[in-house]
Amino acid sequence: MENEPNPFNTVTRINYTLPANVSEASIVISTMNGQQIRTYQDLTESGQLDFESERLETGVYNCTLYVDGQPVASRKMILNR
Repeated sequence: MENEPNPFNTVTRINYTLPANVSEASIVISTMNGQQIRTYQDLTESGQLDFESERLETGVYNCTLYVDGQPVASRKMILNR
């Protein structure tokens, strides 16, 4: 899982690929303090999501991929306005 561009200004694209035999997967965007900003559910085997920063402040955010309830990958995303 990765996002491009990083750092980003208003929109970043998150590319992901799920392992085989997954029954449930989601991507959670959160602040460094753990506050959830957005959750994407019902992910397909592989794909991409566009994350729009909307009214978020400049800073570092976490993007975490959960598979069957467990975190399997996490990346820092830098929002630079």
